[in-house]
Amino acid sequence: MFGSVYLCSHKTKQTIYAVKSIVRKKIDKYMIHENVKAERNLLLNIDNTMIMKLVKTFKDSHRIYFLMEYIHGIDLFDAIREIGVVDNEQAKFFMGCLTLAIEHLAEKKIVHRDLKPENVMVDVDGYAKLIDFGTAKIMKSRTYTIVGTPHYMAPEVIRGKGYNVSVDLWSLGIMLFEFIGAGVPFGEGFEDSYAVYEAVIH
Repeated sequence: MFGSVYLCSHKTKQTIYAVKSIVRKKIDKYMIHENVKAERNLLLNIDNTMIMKLVKTFKDSHRIYFLMEYIHGIDLFDAIREIGVVDNEQAKFFMGCLTLAIEHLAEKKIVHRDLKPENVMVDVDGYAKLIDFGTAKIMKSRTYTIVGTPHYMAPEVIRGKGYNVSVDLWSLGIMLFEFIGAGVPFGEGFEDSYAVYEAVIH
């Protein structure tokens, strides 16, 4: 929503990276200074093969840059549509990759809050890697912000009475259902967010 991602390479080593560029004027306009800083600090705290790695950050007078590991592949949303209904072995493999990622985050007291197929890349070897930490947060105790994608949000997020890192497990469960059932369990086909919230809570 706030940044553009470009493919780039090191001038001499020719190593390929992805670089996320965020315009400073947008940061000012939407007052997301703390969000950008929090995302940087959070990503620097993560080191897991199932999670996209932040290499370093840069800035100039116009933009902030996040230099990221380049994952050659497609997102899981597109992958499961190419595959069709995922068989049990594929579902177990993807769930294993994502469980390792979520376990690592939980150990660091990090909640992703937007776990869904569009935020997972499948690399050329078939491994699933978690990306996009724009809504992630390091937890101190409980948090109350209603954030995420409606079909994947846990009931406690929707109710706004406080939640912890366990909400990522709910989202993971929704994804497992989607792998083997070719649709989400609650609010499939609904476009209105409030209708989805009601279906999830019901």
